[in-house]
Amino acid sequence: MISPPSSLDQASSHVNHGSSGGFRVPDPQPRKGRLAALRTKSEAQASLHVIDGYLVQIPLKSANNVLKALERAIPEQNAVNLQHLRRFTKPEFLPDPVRRSIASSPWHRQDPSFRASATSTDDGASIGDQAAKEDHVELTLYLLICAASILPKERLVKILSSLPPFAGGTLDPTVHTIRIPLIPPTSEEQSKQWSQQYWPTVYKRNNPFGPHPSIVTRAEDEIRSSTGQWMALAARAGLEAATASIGEAIGAVVVDRNAPRGCSVVAVAGDARWKDENTQYDRPRQDSGNVMAHALMRAVGMVAQKRCALLPRRDQKPIDPAEVKNFAAEPLTPVERAVFFEDTLAAGGYLCLDLEIYITHEPCIMCSMALLHSRFGRVIFGKRMPRTGGLTAEIEESTSTMSSSLGLSDVRIERDSNMLDQSNQAQRCPVPGLGYGLFWRPELNWKLLGWQWLDDENPERGCGENLHI
Repeated sequence: MISPPSSLDQASSHVNHGSSGGFRVPDPQPRKGRLAALRTKSEAQASLHVIDGYLVQIPLKSANNVLKALERAIPEQNAVNLQHLRRFTKPEFLPDPVRRSIASSPWHRQDPSFRASATSTDDGASIGDQAAKEDHVELTLYLLICAASILPKERLVKILSSLPPFAGGTLDPTVHTIRIPLIPPTSEEQSKQWSQQYWPTVYKRNNPFGPHPSIVTRAEDEIRSSTGQWMALAARAGLEAATASIGEAIGAVVVDRNAPRGCSVVAVAGDARWKDENTQYDRPRQDSGNVMAHALMRAVGMVAQKRCALLPRRDQKPIDPAEVKNFAAEPLTPVERAVFFEDTLAAGGYLCLDLEIYITHEPCIMCSMALLHSRFGRVIFGKRMPRTGGLTAEIEESTSTMSSSLGLSDVRIERDSNMLDQSNQAQRCPVPGLGYGLFWRPELNWKLLGWQWLDDENPERGCGENLHI
């Protein structure tokens, strides 16, 4: 076994029990940063795709009659579900992009409610309403009819022309084609952005594409105050592994938040892919090393050993030394030993059920699947690994792929910088990656909550983007 420098032994002596029974890390200081909830695969798709929709301007007094008549004339209009979008909107509340696109409408030039701003008078009436009363001009609404893929525009114009108030009127119906979000918003902020960018959108305070927002919020409130502490400990584990030349500067910490003695660290593991059991020297770094000795895999192996040690003696089975050797599941550095030999895991548990894992880098696909199979409840990682990571869901998808999967021909993929402000973009991890989003996939038999830790110091920790973590 390679012995780390004595200075690391001294630093590891600072890892000890706090008054609550958990571990505290006064040296190094807890890292400062913030949590950003990961988007699921479905959420990432929902934020990118828009379709064409049909819009028409109609007199206010005829709105209900026109709506009912269209439902009878176009029974297939609900084939594309647009319940997250408002059907009617006053001209003064149109988003600016829509307003510009329909500026040539003949009704637009007549309608004072369109020309006026959306400000209100003291009695609550809009300036447009007052102007309309003074000019004796009929108020109008804009009706979002359906997705453009439902029927050709020519057929829709023909149908509208046969309905009051257009039949026999002085104006022909002007049908506009606008861009509309295909899938419901997953947050209040997203709903507001889409209402300004595309069309007035309704957020129903749920998330059909991932964990319910209230679940994520409660969990984030629980872990926020201690995440910097555990990320600092994970960084210490990675530093010790790299200094000892047994692995990359990658570390993982497993935490049991519901331990009988309070929040406790169960295992700490650094990367050990370069550890060669046959010699005291590190192995040549010409390949990927021992992939079973990634920090996350080692942490899972250490938890498994603790589980076995807690079994009644009659239920204990001999552990195959080869398994421990291959997975490097024995502690190798001072900080690993300081935690491994502590009684911090309650008896009677199953695998890593509902435990939390904090890791310096986004796990690779192999380790991400190990997270699922081990039944972790929460995962928090630091640096994004777009070329190798398996947890984040952002990806550059082709239009044809999404169109065929939804049965539509006009789906367009957009990554609008205007949809989210800079802070929200950073928090929602917009950088494209492999797009697996393995932490929350409906076709898998386990799901867990995931966050990225956005470190205020933004350390790179010396790992290349092609490295599998």
